This record gives sequence, C-alpha cells and structure tokens, in this order.
Amino acid sequence: MHPQLAEHTHKRCVEFIQALQRCHDENPKSKFMGACNAAKDAMSECLRDERADSRVANAEKAKKRKEALKKRLEAQR
Repeated sequence: MHPQLAEHTHKRCVEFIQALQRCHDENPKSKFMGACNAAKDAMSECLRDERADSRVANAEKAKKRKEALKKRLEAQR
C-alpha cells in the first residue's frame, strides 16, 4: 500500500506517480497480474526516500525547538 498519490504533496516523486498511473491506464486488466510492479516499486522507493528525508528534517526542527525551549526555561530561573 502507498499513501494518497497527490502530486502536489509528493513533488519529488511526480514522474514515478505519473508512470504508475499511465501504466494502470494502459493495462486495465493486466495491472492485477503484475504488469505495473516495476513502476510501483520505483514509486515506492521514491516515497520511502522522501519520507526518510522528511523524518531527518523533522528531527532537526524538533532538536532546535527543544534547545530554544531549554534556553527560555533557563532564562526564567
């Protein structure tokens, strides 16, 4: 399974999303037999990389917020 494939939310993976949608359109029946597995695997890998980068960025933001909070608390004491 994959998340909703809205192109505006997954800007780095647009070409993979479009390739999978095109494959599904071109292979309405054989898509159930694995005709689009290569396109789906490529898209899944892109989404996985995007999620990993997002996780790292979020961790950095959280660390900065935590440090700022700690400084504010120390200043109040």
